[in-house]
Amino acid sequence: MVTEGMRVGKYELGRTLGEGNSAKVKLATDIVSGQSFAVKIIDKSRTSRLNVPFQIKREIRTLKVLKHPNIVRLHEIFKGDPPVPRWLSPGAKTMIKRMLDPNPVTRMTVASIMANDWFKHEYSPSSCDNEDDEEDVSEEEKSHDSPTIINAFQLIAMSPFLDLSGLFETETVSERQIRFMSNRLATDVMEKIKTILMEMGFCVQKKHTMLKAIREESTRKGQGGLSLTAEVFKMIPSLNMIELRKSHGDSSLYKQLCERLLNEFDASSQR
Repeated sequence: MVTEGMRVGKYELGRTLGEGNSAKVKLATDIVSGQSFAVKIIDKSRTSRLNVPFQIKREIRTLKVLKHPNIVRLHEIFKGDPPVPRWLSPGAKTMIKRMLDPNPVTRMTVASIMANDWFKHEYSPSSCDNEDDEEDVSEEEKSHDSPTIINAFQLIAMSPFLDLSGLFETETVSERQIRFMSNRLATDVMEKIKTILMEMGFCVQKKHTMLKAIREESTRKGQGGLSLTAEVFKMIPSLNMIELRKSHGDSSLYKQLCERLLNEFDASSQR
């Protein structure tokens, strides 16, 4: 006999909502989340005598596919148990399992992650310091002025054969970017590119080893011009790679700029 106030698992049963020949529907409350549910209690002995298990299963299958605001939807929740890689450390395994806990009460929060010993190991939190420190700024600028060093894997990833953007864009890779080599110093390369861009009427912004250039130009068809970026990458101590990439704008103007840069650095394009 099911009485009001009885607890079944994590659900506390309340008043009766409805009653039929072989089942009773009661209002239930999740004692963890406080959410209300309708629990259907079936008398198995009565259903077996009436031979209606098939009808009950058919009812469940039907309610699963129906989607209407006036029809109660059935939710089946399955606990996931994703495998954790064996090569992870015990601390990392424990933290990942707690983060994937389906129970929101025992699931690991951001605060508990920050307090975890494994997470705190060799972790240095970022700090926003508004005080001016000229010495630190100068050291940071010196380190950022040196070009980005790329390894063999990054160089292979830059190959146009691995660029899938052509599947979504009308322009080919060779029409919007070029790469060439130079044995000049990175600072000299950036200054020369900046000079050429300014001579061609571009507004140039320099950030570390990257240049952003924009040239606005009005045409009969609308707003023209060109927007592009130039960046220097360090291959070996005596060799740099320069990448020029067009963001948008006039392709003919971009081609003129590419030809001028290649002539200036006596280089051939590696598209």
